[in-house]
Amino acid sequence: MLCSNCGAKIKEDNRFCANCGNEINLPNDTVTQDETLDTEREQSKGFQTMTQRPNAVSSTKRHCFSCGDLIQTDIDICPFCGVDQNRRSSTTSMNVHCFSCGNSIKKEASVCPSCGVYQDVAEPKNWLTALLLAIFLGVGHRFYVGKTGTAVIMMLCFLAWPIASLDLGGLSGVCSLLFVAFVIWWIRDIYDICTLKFKDANGKSLKKNNILL
Repeated sequence: MLCSNCGAKIKEDNRFCANCGNEINLPNDTVTQDETLDTEREQSKGFQTMTQRPNAVSSTKRHCFSCGDLIQTDIDICPFCGVDQNRRSSTTSMNVHCFSCGNSIKKEASVCPSCGVYQDVAEPKNWLTALLLAIFLGVGHRFYVGKTGTAVIMMLCFLAWPIASLDLGGLSGVCSLLFVAFVIWWIRDIYDICTLKFKDANGKSLKKNNILL
């Protein structure tokens, strides 16, 4: 089945598109079943034990912080409840689900008390801020998203340009290649930012709808 909004492929039991968050219109009998599941999820909210919700995550799956269902780690929107996984602090609920074990924990908790796994509560960075820093500062966008190591390397490649302009033989040639590498790297980063493929140090995609800075 394809999403009517963005055309992405979705599973038959999904109520929301994992790519754009569009709600899927399902047949009446399917909706009734899903509404029953939603009611059961609401009734089961609160602090749960490990025996109630076993740790079933893997390197490719995690629990949605809102509904607790298992979802793919590489998607931003839960296909079962439609909640953006990058906006945990925006929920009005006092409790959320640990992405690792699925147990209910306090929204502000940075570590799950049941399994001890760190909860990433950082908000995604703004794409426009990153784009402006990339255009006007060259490497500022990488410092902004927390990629300090690659930002320093990129800066060194940029600083190779003054040396490349000097007549230093082989050293000038090496510096010229480093500066060309910087230009290619810089253009690629700008392209990735504009297409929202650029990720921060925590692996989160940049967002267009959060507050600047």
